[in-house]
Amino acid sequence: LYRLYEYANTYWHFEIRNNRFENNHQSMLKLLMPRIDNFAIKNLWENTSHTVNIRSNEFSNNKLFELTIDGYYTQINMTKNLFLNNECKVGMIKFDGTEKDFYIYANHIEGNIGNFIFDLEATSHVDNELDLSSMIVDNIIEKNSKPVVRARSDYYMFDSWRDMYNSLFIYNAPTSYTIALRGIQNCTISRNHLENFMFDYELVGAMRTNTLNSTIDATQNWWGTHNSTLVKQRIFDFHDWNNHAIVNFVPFYSNKKDYSLSFLRPTITAV
Repeated sequence: LYRLYEYANTYWHFEIRNNRFENNHQSMLKLLMPRIDNFAIKNLWENTSHTVNIRSNEFSNNKLFELTIDGYYTQINMTKNLFLNNECKVGMIKFDGTEKDFYIYANHIEGNIGNFIFDLEATSHVDNELDLSSMIVDNIIEKNSKPVVRARSDYYMFDSWRDMYNSLFIYNAPTSYTIALRGIQNCTISRNHLENFMFDYELVGAMRTNTLNSTIDATQNWWGTHNSTLVKQRIFDFHDWNNHAIVNFVPFYSNKKDYSLSFLRPTITAV
């Protein structure tokens, strides 16, 4: 399904419920939501927006799979879906364009192949001053992996210093991850089961920020280990690149079964 409504200036509402999408080739849901005229927002439909509701569906064993919602401000609800053994075109779920108000809850995502599971790259602010309480909560995301890519000897053949710099920049950046915030929008990531050791990172906190007090709430998640040092290694944030936000992951679940909380204890230095 692909829809492009660039000049429609119309509100769109999508309801996708209780379906099974299985064994499809080049299967995708790709939506580009149109911008709504400011006059309409302020005078007629100020409490209305585009909506996408994806609930209780199964997406399994699909090839070249992708689910992308791009364009203008949209309220998105993804609840109780199953994503199982899909081979993604690039990654699985991507929100792009203007900020989105989304709630991703109680989904089970397992055994998929792609460069990422969820990528948020909002590149522009909403112009109607809405409060965006976006959340990723209570999801099970495990045993997913990145595609196998053969090494190429010509990766290290450069025509100029600029090509070498760009190559090193790309090389040092995360190429596979479970969740990434790579734009201007923040969200809360909590009570999720994240265990995808074939990815470079579980969380990339690449939210654009100009202040040192910008933080991402990623507390109360299971990261596949009870060791706080190993958990920190699964997160790419300000401590890796200083133009990123700081990810707060403490307290985190230290037990996979009963979800008991673990806290970092302060280090005592002898005087």
